[in-house]
Amino acid sequence: MNRSPDSFDELAEAYDRSADELAFRRDIEIPSLLEALGNLEGRRVLDLGCGPGLHSRLLAGAGAKVTGTDASPGMIALARRREAENPLGIDYHLQDAGTTEPPGRDYDTVLAVYVLPYAPTPRVLTAMCRTARTALSRHGGRLVAAALNPDFATAPGYYRPHGFEITAHRPDDPDRTPVTDPRDGDGIALRTWMGDLVFDVAAHYWSRATHEAALHTAGFTDPTWTVPTAGPGADRTALAGYLTVPHAIILTAHTPPA
Repeated sequence: MNRSPDSFDELAEAYDRSADELAFRRDIEIPSLLEALGNLEGRRVLDLGCGPGLHSRLLAGAGAKVTGTDASPGMIALARRREAENPLGIDYHLQDAGTTEPPGRDYDTVLAVYVLPYAPTPRVLTAMCRTARTALSRHGGRLVAAALNPDFATAPGYYRPHGFEITAHRPDDPDRTPVTDPRDGDGIALRTWMGDLVFDVAAHYWSRATHEAALHTAGFTDPTWTVPTAGPGADRTALAGYLTVPHAIILTAHTPPA
């Protein structure tokens, strides 16, 4: 019998475990993000929407000086607890990416994994991008984001073999009837299975044009969309369906030197 997480900690633990247990995360998402980030040795990185610190710890392990922010008190508490247990020099701050200033303005890179889909309006999407822009050094920097793929597969059950399902629905539909032609502002429902655990996430759909408009308004240039690829050791046959139409995509943008 499936069940929902009994506590916040169990949910956060499940999210972290998913990076090992779900092949698309372990063998596609994380290698693709690290490849997009490039050499991190000595770089200052802001992990915007860091959650329990999964990616923050990966970045620190690759030589970066990392600061993490998240709007969830529970997530930040768990991230700080893990930092205390295994110190990597990461600073964590309780901050909302869409409403507060970043902790500093001299970062080389901002990482935002599954942050932009939480913007409920184009205004908030732009505010999130502006927070990232404000955090970057006046010498120039980069935003690397894992965003919802605007062209994700809408066929029922397409991603089920990979441990999750994702559907779009009109924001004014109380029944959340799945649609195959998602539009800006539509609701997104993501359900993930891990063993007997099932957890649900609600987000929002934004087109490529809306993402790029938000980035340009915030002061970024050259937005680039990169389809994630399988890392070394991945079972490409098992992941073929996901690789053909991934639900997430890497979005990068730059800021010119002041």
